[in-house]
Amino acid sequence: MPEFTGTEEEKEIKKALYVYIELAKMKSFDERYFFGNILSVSRTMTQARREKKDLDKIAGKKKLICVTLSYLYASILNELGIQCEVIREDADNVHLNNLIRLKNGRRISADVQLELYRIQSKLTLKHFKPIGEQFIDFDKLTNMLIELGYIKNENDYKDVDVRKLQKELEDEKSLDALDKVLSSKEIYGGLKGMEPSEAYKYYYSVIKTILGKSRLDNYYQFACEVRKKIKPTNKYTFCIYIDTEDWRTIKPYFYSTKEGRLIPCDLERLEDLEREGLHLDLYSGARKLKKYRMDKKKFMERNNQEEIDER
Repeated sequence: MPEFTGTEEEKEIKKALYVYIELAKMKSFDERYFFGNILSVSRTMTQARREKKDLDKIAGKKKLICVTLSYLYASILNELGIQCEVIREDADNVHLNNLIRLKNGRRISADVQLELYRIQSKLTLKHFKPIGEQFIDFDKLTNMLIELGYIKNENDYKDVDVRKLQKELEDEKSLDALDKVLSSKEIYGGLKGMEPSEAYKYYYSVIKTILGKSRLDNYYQFACEVRKKIKPTNKYTFCIYIDTEDWRTIKPYFYSTKEGRLIPCDLERLEDLEREGLHLDLYSGARKLKKYRMDKKKFMERNNQEEIDER
């Protein structure tokens, strides 16, 4: 833990913020819960509730959910002498987060799980905020994050790149705009190794901001499962595309954890991926993509048959 400067309150906030950022850099949301079916979600939640106080065990895991993340964060802060508790803000809400009580009585709401993708991509923070009086404004938080080494200056936030691209592409058609977003190093740079659950949320947030509501009518983003026969543990990815309603212009992208970005994939390659274990499941966007793949296949078979008949 670095030595921090400032008032006692500021030092306390910086310690809590430092742990918040470092924890978010190391963890990701468990895809079995985020992408999984009802059974997978139930099993993951049951396991998390069983393990929530086995802090050594959950500290060693990379993939957690709100339950285990909030208990781990509270435990670390309490060890540092900062009062932190796990709370459920709504009686009907299963989501857990944290409440920090500073020594002077002021309170901070902190939600590591919702902040994971934001911190891993260096976006502005949205879920570390004071309760009641506004004793941490944007500028104060930014200065603290500079001291902690999260950013170099206020122009180092990824939000700056997102807003710049939003302005550049405001008059582009949705298909062209999406291509430029996904090929932009400013958008995917620094994401290598980001787990699919966090990348999914990051790209959804960025694309929604850049394209805006008016250009998202035919936009699809959905999870896919990769089932390998050799390895018993299934993996996940996700797909993004603009529905042009014509297989000739459909251009799906699939997320690569290794590359930390979305890779374009033509419909023929999609068929190969499905044979290798990619399952598109039954989301509406996936069903349409399968239909376009079949449309192209039928067209190619018909053309081949016509060539044979001509001979």
